Amino acid sequence: MWNGTDFEFTVDAGDVSKAICPAVMIPAFTDGDGSPEVSRKIASITGVDLAALRKSAELTGTMKEFTILHARPGAPFSHVLVMGCGRRASFRLDDLRSVVAKAVRTLRKIGVERMLLVAATVPELSCVDVAEAAVEGALLGLHKFKRYSKKADAVRPFRELKLLASSSRDTSPARAAGERGKTFALATIQARELAFLPANLLGPEELVSAAEKVAKQHKLSLTVLGPAELKARGMGGILAVGSGSRRSCFLADLLYRPSKRAGLPRLTLVGKGVTFDSGGISIKPSENMHHMKYDMSGAAAVLEAMDAVATLGLPVELRAIIPTAENMPDGGAYRPSDVIRMYNGSYVEVTNTDAEGRMLLADGLAYACEHDPDLVVDVATLTGAVLVALGTSVAGVMGTNAWLVQTLRTVGEHYAERFWELPLYDEYLVHMRSSVADLTNSGPRHAGTITAGKFLETFVDGRPWAHLDIAGTAWSDEDSSMYLHKPYLPKRGPTGFGVRTLAGLAARVASASNGSSQKLRELTGYKPQRAVSAKRTGRSRSV
Repeated sequence: MWNGTDFEFTVDAGDVSKAICPAVMIPAFTDGDGSPEVSRKIASITGVDLAALRKSAELTGTMKEFTILHARPGAPFSHVLVMGCGRRASFRLDDLRSVVAKAVRTLRKIGVERMLLVAATVPELSCVDVAEAAVEGALLGLHKFKRYSKKADAVRPFRELKLLASSSRDTSPARAAGERGKTFALATIQARELAFLPANLLGPEELVSAAEKVAKQHKLSLTVLGPAELKARGMGGILAVGSGSRRSCFLADLLYRPSKRAGLPRLTLVGKGVTFDSGGISIKPSENMHHMKYDMSGAAAVLEAMDAVATLGLPVELRAIIPTAENMPDGGAYRPSDVIRMYNGSYVEVTNTDAEGRMLLADGLAYACEHDPDLVVDVATLTGAVLVALGTSVAGVMGTNAWLVQTLRTVGEHYAERFWELPLYDEYLVHMRSSVADLTNSGPRHAGTITAGKFLETFVDGRPWAHLDIAGTAWSDEDSSMYLHKPYLPKRGPTGFGVRTLAGLAARVASASNGSSQKLRELTGYKPQRAVSAKRTGRSRSV
């Protein structure tokens, strides 16, 4: 499996005529070149006639159009790759990710291992933005799912992306941005790989093992609650979901504290970790059920965001909570009509065993709130309704805190992981009321994403909280709108959606709060109503 660890990103400054690399990329726009001076210089030293190509309409600059030209002997570049970028005025950060992904994949096919990009040829974007987005596009675009193929991939790997900055002042910030982009992209790739694993190879115990690996790598605190500990603590939601499987269920709790400094902002992430979702007794249709191995994509996003944050050493206290189970039907499975006592003491009437993700998350959220977080975010492939509402390009977000929701949307927009806010009006909770318990776990057909969010809201104890429903964006198909617009996504398979947004949220929290929990609470307007006393029953094992 290629995981990108041998990929290099280098930054230099100087005259393009003195740079040496097997290939150089020239962005071409429908209304001209990003930097005519640089483009003319590259054309001159390589012997290619860009003007003639434009005049003959062989080169139009249409988005993702590409032309490979061979340089004359003795030139510092062997190949000139002209990438169409559309109109200059509408060229965005994510367009750069896309064209770089297309460029490096094209070069890899012909055995070219290195490419130069000149920052000045990308208009409207700073050198820092070019560095981060280009690295992300290259790494994410090069990733392939090849783990179980007997057929060897004979194509040589792509090894290096070089960036030529306009000034030596830009080189250091660009290197830092490139390293951040590489860290976020590699974490996204690892999340994809986890979600790609079939359910016979990745069950709840293997997901916990993946958490242990991250904990050991970064010397994090890790507590794992197994079935006995979950029962002792009264985590009925997790236990109910896992009751029909031969595999045990767990809750993994990772904690990153970067220093002994007190008062750091506290961010908690909770990820749905259903390693296979058959629907349970309320079994799903067989069509596309094989995709349900990806129902732990929220857990993968949370775990790999933790990996990225710890790698960068960000000044924030980050907790990642992963409740994990397999939802299967057998004689021991939970049933429609069962009443489950949840971790926070409330009772839930089960009306649909396929609404299992919220049962896991409810216990995970109640557990999270015991640790006095400043912000709580859960992420899950939760509802098919969000796919109906928003399709495959945009995820749903809802929450109790405007600052948190807006920050998630802003950060997500930067990484082209878009979120659209849905309302959480109290009227929606009426549909989740039960005649025999406090709540039902499933509402009517309409507004299914919102009623699921209202269910979860009752378990967050008034904390600043946001819920991300990524059911429509966590899987890519070749005919999906996401794949058609973003060549750095896989043709078919998990996307790793959410990793960069969650890691970016941690970075934004650290910078906006100046590393202070108190400052963060001022920003969000959160004022605790009472002291938090964590339950301490049961046992745990630590790494």
